[in-house]
Amino acid sequence: MVNVEAVSINPVLVAPAFTKTKPLDGAFLISEFANAKKTCTRCHQDKDAESFRLVPRYKNGIDSRCRMCRQELSREYSKKHRVGLAVKAKVYRAIEATRLRRNARVRIRRLDHLAEEKAYAAVRRAVHKGELEKLPCGACGNVKVQAHHDDYSKQLEVRWLCFEHHLAVHGKTPVEPSGPHAAETRPLGSPLRDDA
Repeated sequence: MVNVEAVSINPVLVAPAFTKTKPLDGAFLISEFANAKKTCTRCHQDKDAESFRLVPRYKNGIDSRCRMCRQELSREYSKKHRVGLAVKAKVYRAIEATRLRRNARVRIRRLDHLAEEKAYAAVRRAVHKGELEKLPCGACGNVKVQAHHDDYSKQLEVRWLCFEHHLAVHGKTPVEPSGPHAAETRPLGSPLRDDA
């Protein structure tokens, strides 16, 4: 094991993956090649080590092909796969444009409903910190609940309602109750206990 701190080398010449805290197990230091020559596996010319890229995943940390050969290979690949690369770029741009539009819609919605967003966030924080406890649904007793704000300016004053009853409060058609508490679901406003 070679420790970088123990060896006096120029840290710029060490492959980026190697840090001062990470030992260099079996890896050659690039400083050993600083004045040496290396043969490119493509053009078979002896060149200075500076003519090669640093590649941390390689055992010696130096690319096997020189920079000029890498550039030439890249140009050849681009010419050969021009259509495929153009299609990939077009798909990427379309996906990116869709993502940006979606993010813009989310930002606009958040700005339009800023009070609601702040109230939701306050409830999430309070529940996470233990300052606010989730209670069973006020209508049916279901333990899988959502926080309902009657007034968004009073952020922590909430009623705990299951999904179905929360929809009903907002005047939307509730879905058919499902899950373990489906049989226990009572209409809105009915008492939790039958004290008869």
